[in-house]
Amino acid sequence: MTRTPGPITSAPPASGLRRVVGASLVGTTIEWYDLFVYTPPGRRGYFGAYPQIGVGFWVRARVSESPVFTELRERRERRSAPLAAVLRNHRRELSVAIGLFIANNMIGYILIAFITSYGTRTLGLPSATMLLVGALAWGVFTLLSGRWSDSWGRRRTYLVGTVALLVWSVPFFVLFDTRSVGLMVLAVVVLAFGLGLTYGQQAATYAELFPAPVRYSGVSFAYAFGAILGGGSAPLLATWLVGATGTSLSVSAYMVLVCLVTLAATSALREGTPAEREAFVTGV
Repeated sequence: MTRTPGPITSAPPASGLRRVVGASLVGTTIEWYDLFVYTPPGRRGYFGAYPQIGVGFWVRARVSESPVFTELRERRERRSAPLAAVLRNHRRELSVAIGLFIANNMIGYILIAFITSYGTRTLGLPSATMLLVGALAWGVFTLLSGRWSDSWGRRRTYLVGTVALLVWSVPFFVLFDTRSVGLMVLAVVVLAFGLGLTYGQQAATYAELFPAPVRYSGVSFAYAFGAILGGGSAPLLATWLVGATGTSLSVSAYMVLVCLVTLAATSALREGTPAEREAFVTGV
C-alpha cells in the first residue's frame, strides 16, 4: 500500500511548539555556557550575535512533524516509555550510536575551543583565521559527506572519516606547533575533512538505527550521551594534559584513544541496502 505523506510546510501543533521552544532554550543555554567557559574574555564580543537565536527559533518553530511520526500518532502507536524500551531492547544500537559521535564531538571541541586558547596563550598567535578556515572546511566536508554516504554507504564514509581523524591526530599538532600559517591551515583543513565525514551523515545514520516508535528517544539519548563522553570536558582536559606533560602530543594521544572508540563503533555498525534503509526509516 502506498502511503501519502502529509504536508511539510504547516506549523507544528501547540504541544509540538512547546517542545520546540523548550529544546531551543536548553540548547541555547548550553551554547552560551560553552562560550562563557571556553572563550577568552576579550573575545566575548561574539555575544552581539543575538539575532542568531531568533533566526534559529524561527526556523525550528516552522519545522513540521515528519509523515512517519504523524502516522504513528494517528494510529496511536506511540510508546508510553520509549526510553525504557530503547534501554531494554536496543542496547546494541544505542552503544553504536553513542560511539559514532564520541570522536567527532571531542575533536570538534578541540578544534573550535581548545585551539583558540592554545594558539593564543601557548603559541602567541591569533586564532581567528584558524577558526574561520576550520569552520568553512568543516561545513563544506559536512555537506559533501552526506552525498558521499548515499553513494558509498554510511559505514564506509564513517570509516574513512574516523581513520582520517585517527591518522591525523599526531601530524595535526606537529604542524600546528610550527607556527607557520600555511602548515597550520593544512593541519586544520585535513582535520576538518575527518570531522565532516563523521558528521554529515550522522542524522541519517541515527534514523536508520532505531525504529520509528522509539527513534526520538534513541537518537536524543545517543547524541547527548556521546557529547558528554566525547566533548563535554575535552578542552579542559586537553589544557590540563598540555600543562601536565609540557607537550601537545599528549592531546594527540587523547585524540587517538577517542578515535579508537569510534572506530570500534563504526566496525559494529550494521548497514543494509539503500532500499532496506529507506523501508526501515519510513516503516513501509
